[in-house]
Order: sequence, then C-alpha cells, then structure tokens
Amino acid sequence: MGLEKILFRMSKFLAPIIMAGGLYFACNGGEGDSSSGNGSTTVICKDKDHDGYYASGGCGTEIDCNDYDASIHPMAPEICGDLKDNQCPNDPGYGDLDESCLMEISNICLDGCKAEKLLITPTDILILCKDRTYLLTRSLEVKSSIKIGGVDMDVDQDGNIYIANKDTHFIYKLDKFGNIISQIDLTKEGVQFNYWKIAKIVVGSEDEIYVGANWYEEGYDPDICILKYLNGVQWTRCIGDYYKDILTGMFLAANYLYVGGTYFDTSNSGVPYYEHPSAFELIHLKYDKEGNELFRKFNDKEDVVFLYKYLEDSNIILVGWSSYYDYYQDGGKYYLGEFSLDGQLLNEYVSPVKFRNALESGDRAILGAYKIVELQKGDVRYWGSIPMIYVLDKNSKVVVTKTENKEGLVVNLSSENGNLFTLYYFGEDVSLDYFSFYEDGSDSNPWSELRVYKLNQ
Repeated sequence: MGLEKILFRMSKFLAPIIMAGGLYFACNGGEGDSSSGNGSTTVICKDKDHDGYYASGGCGTEIDCNDYDASIHPMAPEICGDLKDNQCPNDPGYGDLDESCLMEISNICLDGCKAEKLLITPTDILILCKDRTYLLTRSLEVKSSIKIGGVDMDVDQDGNIYIANKDTHFIYKLDKFGNIISQIDLTKEGVQFNYWKIAKIVVGSEDEIYVGANWYEEGYDPDICILKYLNGVQWTRCIGDYYKDILTGMFLAANYLYVGGTYFDTSNSGVPYYEHPSAFELIHLKYDKEGNELFRKFNDKEDVVFLYKYLEDSNIILVGWSSYYDYYQDGGKYYLGEFSLDGQLLNEYVSPVKFRNALESGDRAILGAYKIVELQKGDVRYWGSIPMIYVLDKNSKVVVTKTENKEGLVVNLSSENGNLFTLYYFGEDVSLDYFSFYEDGSDSNPWSELRVYKLNQ
C-alpha cells in the first residue's frame, strides 16, 4: 500500500468524534483484521482524560491503564507530591510513589568503613566508622580522616565532637577541626566496665556526657546501663531485675534523659521466648539530671524495638518495632508508633518493612528502613536486607519511596537546605538477629556509602 493510500485511510477512519465525557476516535480495522460481514472490525478508541493515550488496543498508542486521570498513563513522568503512582505496569518506576523526586546529586564510597553514624555540623559532614572518623565538605570531599572510631558520637553547642568507643571504653573530645582536646578512660573512673558495650552517647547543655550501654556477660542476661559524666562519673544506673534488656535509643529533652529499648522478662527461666512472646515489651525510661528514675513504662505489645527517636518539632517519640508473636503466627508484622514524652501511644501503623532511623525535614518525616527478602549467592539461599527510604507528609502519607538494589542497611539520615544525606552500610550477611544489638554483626564484605539526594518540594 502506497503512502497516499495510508494517509487517506488515516484521514478517513481516524476522524475525531466528540462525545460526552471525553475525546473518542472511531477506528476501523484494516485489511486482514477480523471482520463482521463487511471485512472490517470497528474499535472504539476512548481518551476520557485527554492525555493522548487510549484505553483500548489498536488505536495507535499503548493502552492507558487509568483513563480517568491524565497524570497516569504509559511512561508518564512522576509528579512529586501527588500521592500517585503515575506509571503503568511494566513501566520503569511502576509500583513506587514519587520515586524520581528523590534525585541523587552526589555520593562518596567509604571502602572498608563500617559506618556507625552521620552528623551534619555547621562546618562539616561527620562520618563515624568503627575504626576512624571522616570529616567531609558539603561537596563530599574528604577534609581529613581521624584514626579514632567508635559506635556513636555527638556534638556540643560549640561544635566540639564527642566519640564513644565501646571496645576501649574511651570518650574522645575533638575540636571542630578533628584535633583531640581530651580523652576519658571510663575504666579508670571507678565503674566496672568489663562487660559494658557502649551503644549511645548524648552531650548536654553543660557539657555533661550521658553514656548508654548494653551490659553483657557470657552466661548472663544483658541489661541496659546508663551513666552521667561531668568531671568524673556522677552516677550509674542499670535496670536489673529479671529482665533481658537491649538499648535502642537515648535522648535529652527539656533537661530530662529518655531511654528506650526492648525488655524481655526472663523470670520464667527455661521456657523458650517463642512459647511466651508476651514477655517482650517496649520499655520507656525517664531520668532527671541527678539520676532519679521518674518513670518506667512498658508498651504491652510483644515488642522488639529497632527505632527509638525523638522528633523535636513534633514533640513525639517515634518507635519502630516488630512483634515476635506475629512473626511466629503469620510470617511477621512490623509497626511504627508515635508516643508522647510520657510514654503514651498516640498513633500506630502497620508496616511491611522495619524502620531503623528517622528525622524531620520541614513538615515531612523521613524514615530509613529495610525490607527482608530472600537472596541467593551461588547455590545458597538466605534472608537478607534491602535498604529503603520513605518520605511522609504531615498527614503521615507516603509521598516518596526509594529502594536500593544492594544488600545492606540505612545507617543514618540527616537533611540540610532541601538535601537529604543518607549513610548506607552495604555488605553481605549483615546481621539481622533480634538480639545482635549488643554484639557486632558478622560482615564478609562491608563498605559504606554516603549519598546526597535532592528533596523536591
């Protein structure tokens, strides 16, 4: 068939017909199509939402998967903040909300670094690794690398950096340039640190230092212990009793110290935990600066806590946990809860992923999580974690998701000037055991990476 005949057929059979509710085209089938008596078949081409894609096949475009919304069609661009998945099945990005709105603008690989924490100061980006600390510029250039590492760090109001090392039980104080100002050997402070594994450090307004640790001795149940240091150890506190306690989070708010984690009542000794899962609970603790315990509250939900984070602007504690009971009954459920500072549950959400860290950026909450998936290496199949990022609006609706295609964890998040700084820890066999928080995970091929994303408004 010549070009003139093709153009003639198009003009004849693709003449537009305006109908109520949208733009339609009456398309007659060409030669060789199935016929209904006269050698042709009529196909009604509908485009109700006027996006240029038709809801039926044979109309010259890919089939519109949603002909009632012009923002949703094959290969549609993502529209940030519309709470819709704008693509159709089999398109890149289908199944994710606003995936293109978290645009990567820079990154740096920290090979051999087991990442522990990320902090943004007025002058630097700080990356804490197990055996060193990096100071980076905003363009992710390494300014210096300090051969002091640890498990947690904090910054005081003057920009000085405090690093806690759980192996040596040292607290290092550095100036904002990375020079050592002083170091504290807690083993010489009259406290028995043989079995303390430091997990958290918080610096107060008077430069007092609060250290949270998991006490763990072979053959004994772990415990949460806390101390205050100011020109010497002022006080120490351990939960004790018949509890197996694991510290998850610690923060200062209004001159009070809040501590959260998992407790497991071991008084029923000899009974496996999965036979009485109600023994697991989220524990909230509150202390004044003199070390007086003001309350000890539990959330009766068979909890194993992974996230305990204070969101200052919202004045809530965000808690992420999983339920042993659900895990053994129907394959596992994970939860995200909003708590008041007095330990009252305000809102609760069921989630398909485990949340490990969170922050606020403007009127949004940004959450770091991981999804448990079955992976394969050679002939070996095993369960591993895939990092994920969620961005929620002020109504707790998910507006952005991002999933990495590597095995690992989101270690920390921070934001500044519309940019999201995300510290990942990638590697095989990242330990995901519930009670591995007080012990090191086994990592065969670890490396860390800092990525900066643009947070579109």
